Amino acid sequence: MSRVRKPGLREPLADRVARHHVSAMRLCIEEVDLAELTAVLRDRFDAAAPVGYLRGRTALRDAVAGILDSSELEAEDIVDTLIARGFVHYDGDPTATTSDERPWILQT
Repeated sequence: MSRVRKPGLREPLADRVARHHVSAMRLCIEEVDLAELTAVLRDRFDAAAPVGYLRGRTALRDAVAGILDSSELEAEDIVDTLIARGFVHYDGDPTATTSDERPWILQT
């Protein structure tokens, strides 16, 4: 998978974060620029934002894992942080029992 390179960045986000992995191959989540990651996710999903609460959250997790070359667990932690800090949010009711196909909103 090729690294995403945005104009004006000195090096891809994944390369900068990789320098901060600790010895047990754990990602140093505090070193991730969440605004930049959200912009890369927006580019990755282009005009087709992830839809559905579980399917969309899984798509976000998988994309984060691919961008940062992290484990799924680390990527899930980052998605949780993106949600908690308002960088991404689901445009529906995550507790709905029916199949809700609303999109995830990636902030600009």
